[in-house]
Amino acid sequence: MSRRGSLNRGSTVRGFFHFPGQHMLHCGIVNVMWYETLLTCSFASAPANFTNVSGDHNVTEGSILQLFCQASGKPAPNITWVQVLRDGSESEVLHRGPTWNFLNINRAKAGTYRCTAYNGVQNPVTRTLTVNVLCKYR
Repeated sequence: MSRRGSLNRGSTVRGFFHFPGQHMLHCGIVNVMWYETLLTCSFASAPANFTNVSGDHNVTEGSILQLFCQASGKPAPNITWVQVLRDGSESEVLHRGPTWNFLNINRAKAGTYRCTAYNGVQNPVTRTLTVNVLCKYR
C-alpha cells in the first residue's frame, strides 16, 4: 500500500466481515491494474442445516436399526444424539456422529431420540424421532 492508501498493482487486501448471528464474509480486494480493481467475497461460515434425517421407526426386536442425522454447514457441524425422557428432559449424550447403529435392538431402546447439529454459527438445530420396538414372535 502506498501512503495515500491506494493499492499498488498486484497487491491484495483481505478482511472478514461478521454479521451478528448470521454469516462471516471473507473478502479480498485485488488491484489488477490502475484502472481495474476486483472485489471477491465468499462465506467463511454458514449455520448448521439438516440435509437428511431419519424418520420414526417401527422395528422388530433383535433386528438392526440405523438412525441418521446428516447436516451441512461451515464449519462442518458436530452431531450429537440424546434420548428424550418421559418428563421431557434429555439424557446425557449417548452418541456422537451422523449415523447411529443399533445391533440386535431390544425393547429397552424404544423411545424418543433427538439429534442436534451445531457448528457455533447461530443456534443449534434439532430433530426428534420415535423408535418403536415390536415384540419378536417366537
